[in-house]
Amino acid sequence: NLVYYSLTGRPEYWPTDYYVEASTPDYPLMAGTFLDSQLYVGSKRDIYLMTLGTSSITSKTMNANTGTQSKQVFMGVKGHGLFHLGIDGLYQLTGSQYQPLYQGEGSDNNITNLNFRQIWEGETVGSIPPMNMTNIGNCFLVVFKSKVFFAYPSTDSTYCDNMLVFGLIHRKAVHYQYPVSFR
Repeated sequence: NLVYYSLTGRPEYWPTDYYVEASTPDYPLMAGTFLDSQLYVGSKRDIYLMTLGTSSITSKTMNANTGTQSKQVFMGVKGHGLFHLGIDGLYQLTGSQYQPLYQGEGSDNNITNLNFRQIWEGETVGSIPPMNMTNIGNCFLVVFKSKVFFAYPSTDSTYCDNMLVFGLIHRKAVHYQYPVSFR
């Protein structure tokens, strides 16, 4: 729940009292990412913006619907916001400056809610198998060539063997299933 920082101009020196408490001890920080030169950190419960003031660093909650369930699914994407994994779907925190992939309520949208929500509820969607919620921490996200690749383990797998690909420009989604697991 603590974010440590170094002395100004001395990146090799990290005093023990140079830290900011971002979240509560009950929900320790899991991941961090940069978006538009701003540092965001996340716990399973919430997302925090770390800001540098004239004499201190502070933490501000983003009032997101959820934090992230996997340290590998917490990524800032220039021009699109911050992607993170909730217990009930993949979210896109857009704030007021970005357009969400799929319109929802507020600035933290579950982009899988419309077509893929049942995957998180243990149901098959067409031919797309449900997620193994026990191993949700093994999910990962990669952004490449204007696409968001979200990998998850199906009910019979420990590691990822399914992938949902979301187009950032054309706003379409595609599913891929693999015969082997990967991480």
